[in-house]
Amino acid sequence: MTENSRSVEACYSEEQKNAIRLFHKDLVVFAGAGSGKTMLLVERFFHAVTKERIAPEKILAITFTEKAAHEMRRRLVARCQEQGLSNLRQELENAPISTIHSFCARVLRENPIESGIDPFFRVLSEGEAEILMEKMIDRLFDEEAENPAWLEILTDYGEENIRQALKNFYDLSRAFADDPKMFQCASHPAQKKHAFQALGAFLKERLRRLDSRGGLSAPEEKFKTTLREMQAWAAGRMPEEGLQVARLLAVRKKLEKRSEKIKGDVERLETLLDAWVLFALEDVLAPVKREFLRVFARFKRAYESEKMKKAAYDFEDLVYLTYKLFSGSPPENQAVLSRVRKLFSCILVDEYQDTSPLQAGIIDLLRKGSRLFIVGDVQQSIYGFRHADPWVLQRLVQGPAGRQAYERVSLSRNHRSRKEILDWINHLFRYSSQKFPFAALEAGKDYASVKPHALEVLCVERGKEKIATLEQARIAEARMLSRHLRELVGSGQPVEEPDGRTRPISYRDFAVLFRSTTSAYLYEKEFLDAGIPFQVLKGKGFYEKPEIADILSCLTFIESPEEDIALACVLRSPLVAVSDDALFWLARAAQANQKETPLGAALSGLDQVKEIEAPDRRVLERFCVWIEKLRAMKDRVKVSDLIRRIFMETGLEAKLLAQEAGKQKLANVLKLVEVARVAEERERVGIGDFIRALKRLSEQEVSETQAPIEGGSGNVVTFSTVHAAKGLEFPCVVVADMGAQPKKNSRGPILSLKETGLGMKWLNPLTRQMSPDLAYTQIEAVMNEKEKEEGERVLYVAMTRAKEHLILSGSAPAEPKSAGGSWMDKVVSVLDSSQCQILKRVITDMPEPWKDPAPKCTVAGELGLHQGLFTPESVRVEAVKDFVDYEERFKAIHRDYFQTQDMTVTDILTASLRAAERGPISPEEDLVPDPDEEEPTTPRNEFGTLFHKLMEILASERPKSIRPKFFNSPFLQALGDEDRAEIKKDVLAFWKGPWGRVVREAKKCYPELPFIYKTGRGVLKGQMDLVLQTRGGEWLLLDYKTNRMTRAQKGPLAKKYEIQISLYAWVFKKLYGEAPSKGVLYFSSIREAAEFSYGLRDFLKLEKDLLSYLHVTQ
Repeated sequence: MTENSRSVEACYSEEQKNAIRLFHKDLVVFAGAGSGKTMLLVERFFHAVTKERIAPEKILAITFTEKAAHEMRRRLVARCQEQGLSNLRQELENAPISTIHSFCARVLRENPIESGIDPFFRVLSEGEAEILMEKMIDRLFDEEAENPAWLEILTDYGEENIRQALKNFYDLSRAFADDPKMFQCASHPAQKKHAFQALGAFLKERLRRLDSRGGLSAPEEKFKTTLREMQAWAAGRMPEEGLQVARLLAVRKKLEKRSEKIKGDVERLETLLDAWVLFALEDVLAPVKREFLRVFARFKRAYESEKMKKAAYDFEDLVYLTYKLFSGSPPENQAVLSRVRKLFSCILVDEYQDTSPLQAGIIDLLRKGSRLFIVGDVQQSIYGFRHADPWVLQRLVQGPAGRQAYERVSLSRNHRSRKEILDWINHLFRYSSQKFPFAALEAGKDYASVKPHALEVLCVERGKEKIATLEQARIAEARMLSRHLRELVGSGQPVEEPDGRTRPISYRDFAVLFRSTTSAYLYEKEFLDAGIPFQVLKGKGFYEKPEIADILSCLTFIESPEEDIALACVLRSPLVAVSDDALFWLARAAQANQKETPLGAALSGLDQVKEIEAPDRRVLERFCVWIEKLRAMKDRVKVSDLIRRIFMETGLEAKLLAQEAGKQKLANVLKLVEVARVAEERERVGIGDFIRALKRLSEQEVSETQAPIEGGSGNVVTFSTVHAAKGLEFPCVVVADMGAQPKKNSRGPILSLKETGLGMKWLNPLTRQMSPDLAYTQIEAVMNEKEKEEGERVLYVAMTRAKEHLILSGSAPAEPKSAGGSWMDKVVSVLDSSQCQILKRVITDMPEPWKDPAPKCTVAGELGLHQGLFTPESVRVEAVKDFVDYEERFKAIHRDYFQTQDMTVTDILTASLRAAERGPISPEEDLVPDPDEEEPTTPRNEFGTLFHKLMEILASERPKSIRPKFFNSPFLQALGDEDRAEIKKDVLAFWKGPWGRVVREAKKCYPELPFIYKTGRGVLKGQMDLVLQTRGGEWLLLDYKTNRMTRAQKGPLAKKYEIQISLYAWVFKKLYGEAPSKGVLYFSSIREAAEFSYGLRDFLKLEKDLLSYLHVTQ
């Protein structure tokens, strides 16, 4: 044993040593927050390789994120270097360490026949999947338009609710592997009969008692009348049971509890009636449920068929399809499972508490024959919205009849936080509502410095005159926090570095964590005014940012002129910026004759609205012309181009840069353009599709970062959601907005749960109000309880991020009896019973705003920014800057977080040319420049991009001939006549020529095939223009070159590009196991090709060449 290994072993506890060394049976490690689970996984892996003699490729390690996988691999390489085991480095770099989704993708690609999917499939982003689902639902609704039963469902429940329900049910069907229990329609005829008899008996008995008495009071007489009416409706036979339920519920509304004499009877009657209604609605809703499930089944089949046709699947499909492959009963499926099991001698799984039942099912299927090592913490399970279930981990240690199925190791020593912080967390969670016992944390780190107030509670009292509402309380809290952080940084109090040395605290030591960043903009404003620099690490607020919402409102109005809210938002936004008075007069004019008249109608009669002032009138007149121009072109141009036009023609960049955090806002707009562009890469996306997809992602609160910009790191405070901060740690953590009440989830009228089946609400035809059936009521109760428990776990995760200083900040009602279920209410309720040293500050008055707010960004003349759409054309044209300049200036800064290098094949091509002293070339440069020739309308690289796009469409559809309208594609509209004629001629020449015939007749075609290949020195990335299998079964690679050139230049240029096409062939062989027989460079300007043939020796030489090229690039 080396000195290094002895020193490492010495710092482990006995529990940690057991977790590292125990290999004779499956092991579950319950690792509390800060207990060093990442180190544990690394040491377990390293021990398996060095002591148990298990080869790295035989150890499957599953992590929760790709970042965690890279970090684990980086630490393993570092351990090898420490121990002088450099020979293991490359083996460890190529070890199967990945997320469950990456593992599943690999399994599916390697077993295409058994899984029944194309091995060259691509993975859809959330936005792409959302757009595709919307398109399939649109098609389905059109096909069901003549179905009266379906139209009634859409009318009763609303189209948006039904769309959402179809998507939710599809998500559930995959998450639980099409379990038939999930969508069963329960009925309880015996219980229903018993409930109805109990109701009837009660009515009869109470009426008998009232009839036998004389001198009834007025409330008793009214109650008696109501009972008779209810008895009549209950005894009567209705053509529909739903009408009987409606009548009885209508009578129920007449019940009053004002008289103490009848209060008990009224409550008993309501209980009996409600119990019967729950059962009765199961039968009333049965035909509605059957119709919904029929349409859902159609949607599921159509959507899955479309994905298979496109060879495109989302992340959850990867897990679902792998589970179906492994769990299938056919012999070929079992053969795949057996083969994959034999690949691994050991399996390590991180963050097991965040796995879904389906993911856990895959791991369990792989378990047999492998030693399984699982790490998790049920107290940190916070991904219920992804179907993560903490009981998946908890049940592992409970075998049949209570016998322990796994060996259990518990790690409770926290090596991150001060003892004072941990004592508070342990105290607070003694009162937890979790169904499993809370595991207290022990302090495992001794801090040298003394901190008198490691724990603070900053509480704003709300409900009084000056701070009446929750929003006012948030403003007060944000002002208080900004002042306090400035004071702390100014005080220079020490924080400890990992090596024990101290330094003064700075802004980079603070993280402000939110459960939801919906209201984070209030805190951002106060921090800006205070001059405190900050960055938004990640959050659920990108789609709600004002600059994004303004553009989406403009797109909405272009698509739907009757959308009043969208129009009002656009008019008041910086895009147009008319006054409130002008908006008022417009609205008044629109509704003068009829209240339902849309606001846009007033714009067409603008000359009749005399009250609007001249400056606003001129702006509105220009707006009308401009918006009609955009509306006329909306079906001819891409959404990304439409957003660019809105950006450029309204002068939005100047207006944004004039605002606080203007650079960030501008970067966000450019990111929106990129979101649209990515969605358009594979297929046509309409405005409606794009808006609905983004609205859905916003409603789902899909985490979407703001666009990162240069200067976004350094000495800045970090704003983040708790979910995004999981796995991180900070010297000082502020848990903010703790006064927010738990979000009331709008669940929709149709729900499902495996334990109960399908639940639904019923629309009362008399009152038009919704009533739930029994299953819906049960599902809602279960969901409420789960969300309450997960909310507590989110708070636990937030507080355990703190190392030295924890600040709990929020508001609470001034009157304790008004307390609800917020985090701050929970803190206040146990504060007095705590023995911890806590500095408590209570704010009762609204703090004054900053008197010396930080200087706001102003737009200086040297920026050369135009004033926008609503200024004279001459000024606008002279001042406009090219949009691409802004994209370049504010583009996202990407930083590697691991030491290996990411490269493209183009990087290697350039390196090889430099090494050979040929000089680098641009892939699409013009090789025949003419000094007298004017600059072409379209730069050559853009011309090449459009040529590739057309070829991608042709290779996907493979028509026998090209129709003239093919060249009317929206993305070609920007070309000049000369460029359009050239690209048309080049495309036709290819398609009519010999290579076009090869493509048309090919067995398989894969255009624009992306790849990522891990090498020992980094990740190699690229995209192959076209991969195809000929009728004879040979695989060919085709690469298009659109350089302007002469035939004499073909040979030398082909020689330069040979390494690129050859590397594509080598990577394809490595990834897919098929050896291309030929690589083809097609030069469009001369309509000729250069061919390169490959054999086994060529591929062996290419592998050696690749290593030398990688060395050159580094």
